[in-house]
Amino acid sequence: MDTGTLQTETYVISDPGNILGKAFALKVLSDEMRAKPPAIGEPEILPGDIVIIAAEPTYKPGDVVAITSARHDRIYLRKAVMRGANQFRYVPLNQDHAEFESDFVLGRVILHFRRL
Repeated sequence: MDTGTLQTETYVISDPGNILGKAFALKVLSDEMRAKPPAIGEPEILPGDIVIIAAEPTYKPGDVVAITSARHDRIYLRKAVMRGANQFRYVPLNQDHAEFESDFVLGRVILHFRRL
């Protein structure tokens, strides 16, 4: 059952520094990228975290990407994983959420912030 959504809030990046091109920020409100079952060394993105997405089509296996789907009016974070020749699957770290195959990739996570 995939009830988690990546709801968004809008943020302004007032000093983009080394961020080139277009980028946007998202506040994570679901647990889809919290490792379940726990995985040692797997970087988790937790509810309340903020991620910066580079709005570019370039990513590689292992990158966390923001995707959307024609079937859903939501943005999801998923890890890009190769399955077969030149075919990506987009998998959550939390196995309670769904994988995706050929959805639209908005960009890849380039920065991740967590409140201490």
